[in-house]
Amino acid sequence: MILFFDTSALVKFFHREEGTDVVVSIISDLNNEVWVSELARLEFICALHRRLRMNEINEDDSNKALDGFYKEYSRFSTKKIGRDLGSSKCKQIAGFTSKPIRERLVSSLVR
Repeated sequence: MILFFDTSALVKFFHREEGTDVVVSIISDLNNEVWVSELARLEFICALHRRLRMNEINEDDSNKALDGFYKEYSRFSTKKIGRDLGSSKCKQIAGFTSKPIRERLVSSLVR
């Protein structure tokens, strides 16, 4: 089955929360082809940062989720959304984070 996942579903795959078991089951099913928007990469990072800022997760959990995301991201099919947004969004994110987290987030966007 071909499935399109938005960022909120992807977060559930990499960070345990309500709905995680269902999302993991669907994504792990080899009969499913998972599609995501290229924007999902940026949105995922922003979602993690928001959870970190709101103290919903700690820095270690954020790093684990980000590492897991980049290990798995290449296996998802992606849909282009237009011109590259990476550099302008890096500048926006850079103003809202502590230096160690900012460096990690910005470097992950330019991969």
